[in-house]
Amino acid sequence: FQADAIKALLNQAGAPFWQANRPGVLVWLVEQSGGQQRIINAELAPQFYNALNQAAEARGVPLIQPLLDLEELNQIGAADLWDLSIPVIDSASQRYDNGAVLVGKFSQAYDKSWFGQWMLLYRGDRQIEHYRGTELADFFIRGSDLVADRLAADYAVAVNQTQRNNNLTIKFSGIKDHTDYLALSEYLRQVPALKAIQLSHIDGKHCYFSLEGSDDIDQVRALIELNDRLVPSRDDSRDSYLSNQLHYQWLDRS
Repeated sequence: FQADAIKALLNQAGAPFWQANRPGVLVWLVEQSGGQQRIINAELAPQFYNALNQAAEARGVPLIQPLLDLEELNQIGAADLWDLSIPVIDSASQRYDNGAVLVGKFSQAYDKSWFGQWMLLYRGDRQIEHYRGTELADFFIRGSDLVADRLAADYAVAVNQTQRNNNLTIKFSGIKDHTDYLALSEYLRQVPALKAIQLSHIDGKHCYFSLEGSDDIDQVRALIELNDRLVPSRDDSRDSYLSNQLHYQWLDRS
């Protein structure tokens, strides 16, 4: 399909769309059957994981599944996940490059209905979602909706043509040469929430851009910071934040 054409139609309608570069979601799944609990992934229980992955793909959420190797299983067990032990889950999740952690636990009752619970860990917050129903697929849809709705607040871009856009001035430090400048410019042009990118001026190793961006500066920050070479500068003060001036450091990868 033609991505640019579809994006243009969404813009005209004011409908939200996902930023292409968005964080993956690490998923821990634990099933209880016959009084026994087990951690599962696509290899151990493809019928369950594939159902979750299908629901996540429908919402545009990229999933990361744990390796469940010996090192990992010595660090976290099925009981830890079933009990939703956040300290253990946080520790085991650190080996993965993820933007959020989703934990799902489920079991089948004697009447063949399913019950389960989802826990989303995102930016220091915890969200809980309970489920009871006849279709396990609905449980996986519930989990996908939980994480998609939460991440969309930061990573789904909606362009409303009736809204006034903010003019942002963004200072980038650490630009050493032409290669750095080209790499930075290319990345900024790939961020849908920013448009009409214009270089204001260059002062030594500092580049200043004038950008027409989203009304939601928190969202703009989140989208820009998906690039691991861009980190907020330590002198990015609260005053500059309020006046629509952001300051980032371009990290050297050479």
